[in-house]
Amino acid sequence: MSKDIVFNIKNIFDTASTEGVLPQYEAKRYYIAPYQRGYKWDSSSPNEAVCVLISDLIDAAKKPNSEYYLQFITTKSSKINDETVLEVIDGQQRLTTLTILLSVIEYIIGGNEKAISNNLLSYEVRPKVTIFFRDYIYQDISTLMSDNWNGFIEEHYEYNEQDIYYLYNAANKINKMLRDTFNNESSVMNFKKYLLENVKIILNYIDRDIDCEEIFSNLNDNKVELTSSELIKGLILTNSAKKISDTEREITRKEIIELRAIMGKQWDEISHWANREEIKTFFFSSSNNVLDELLLLLAIDNEFKRTNDIFNKNAVFNYFQSQIKGDKTAKELFDELKEIKSVLNEWFNDKEIYNSLGYVFFCKHFKKTIMDYISFIRNDKSELKKEIKETIDNTLHFDIGDLQYPKNNTDIYNLLLSINVFGNENRFDFLAFKNQSWSLEHIFPQTPDELANKLGQKDIELLKSLCDDNLDDFDKAKGLLLEYEETIKNVYNSLSKKMNEKTCELSSDEKTILYRLIKKDEKLHSIGNMALLTKPDNSSNRNGMFDKKRHNIVKLISSGSFVPKHTYDVFSKLISEKMTPDLTIWTTTDIDAHFEWINNKISEIRSTR
Repeated sequence: MSKDIVFNIKNIFDTASTEGVLPQYEAKRYYIAPYQRGYKWDSSSPNEAVCVLISDLIDAAKKPNSEYYLQFITTKSSKINDETVLEVIDGQQRLTTLTILLSVIEYIIGGNEKAISNNLLSYEVRPKVTIFFRDYIYQDISTLMSDNWNGFIEEHYEYNEQDIYYLYNAANKINKMLRDTFNNESSVMNFKKYLLENVKIILNYIDRDIDCEEIFSNLNDNKVELTSSELIKGLILTNSAKKISDTEREITRKEIIELRAIMGKQWDEISHWANREEIKTFFFSSSNNVLDELLLLLAIDNEFKRTNDIFNKNAVFNYFQSQIKGDKTAKELFDELKEIKSVLNEWFNDKEIYNSLGYVFFCKHFKKTIMDYISFIRNDKSELKKEIKETIDNTLHFDIGDLQYPKNNTDIYNLLLSINVFGNENRFDFLAFKNQSWSLEHIFPQTPDELANKLGQKDIELLKSLCDDNLDDFDKAKGLLLEYEETIKNVYNSLSKKMNEKTCELSSDEKTILYRLIKKDEKLHSIGNMALLTKPDNSSNRNGMFDKKRHNIVKLISSGSFVPKHTYDVFSKLISEKMTPDLTIWTTTDIDAHFEWINNKISEIRSTR
């Protein structure tokens, strides 16, 4: 049976239990060799390593059922004075700080109990440091609790060493931080319990014939706390030194090194791919830990059950650990991860799948993610396409003649997005699309703010058509006005008369009434008068008339704004030959032609998806 690789702090130091690191490797203690640099963790400010670690542990302990993972420690078996020890190749700063912390805790609690780590870290960097560590960190840490380095050195000048200075200050800082946080012995005991049981370390054990001074750099990124993906990377890479599954033979030291090097390089390639902006934006919701999401896909593919624990960052790591301790090998898991990456990349480069998946990812209120399609990783692509088509059909289930702004905004948004995605033979730019906030643009504005004082015949015809018969019957129209007054009726009658002429000039009061009469027109709120624009671009159009908006959109495109093709084509009147040729005005004829074109396009999308 293979040895464990994840240990809580209790089992890092426990020599009595078979679950402890030292008993499993038949070692007496940990050994910090003379070639190692001395203790260099500073504690002079909140951002220094000692303070960050202790603060993080204190914060983690506020959730007593949580787990907190520290960085790896890398060890190998060595013989020192005829004793088997675990020589610490990487991680001595963390292990030393934990040893100090455990000694300080017992000092605060009081009594005669020694820390569980006592005498289990042989600190052999230099003779004076070794003696200091033995006599003070282990035997008499209370002597250090003066927070007065100069006073200590006056009495013990032989200890005026840089390493000892850092050890001394670390002990004092830890003591102060714990006392400032915990105001009674019970709370310190609870913190100790959390530290021993819930704080965990991954042990990277290397073959004893490897040179101790060889750096195993794949596993060390110099951070105090690891992300889930870093933990899983360490789990897979450290556990790759198991039996080769096809032959069940033990692999050699050389094979271990070569395999880890290859896997480390391949892991970095997967990470680089997943963090490409266009890949990250398309497949993953997180902006930072996309590898965590990719590894979650691997876990779900291995029948990991997504429960409330999914929000625990270590849930996936714990699952993979149980898999490796069971029937699965680290190499098998890594091969499956590479396969998932390869299939996702194939989907991304297949235009039909890319556009279809992108649409269901980015349309509103369907909340589909790549997690919903992980079961198709090993299926024929036709099965995936069939599944996505059903989802697309569900987003376009409506009768477009019934769509009205603002009642059906979600359906209108999804419809316009589908036209932009599927309306041509190109790949839609989902990267540019996701980086924007989108809104529905009225092609003819709801309340025009730049209506000319002088109207031409086409303007009058358009406005009359938008007002239906509201300009001919004041009693019917007055419900649309703010209030009933004789002065308003007079303005209304004047407006009604002018709107029956070929040209006219309007007063500001007449404009106000006209805006009120057309504001609620159903034709203005139909799909034939809608397009997609980013919210900033929509705002820049204000409530301008069609010609002003058209010029502004051309300007926006020239300045680099992402304007969807359908929106550009609408404002250029390239949609339908039935549209009026005059680019200065948007008429009801144009709205009707646009509606007819959309209806045909949606029918085509429904039939071909």
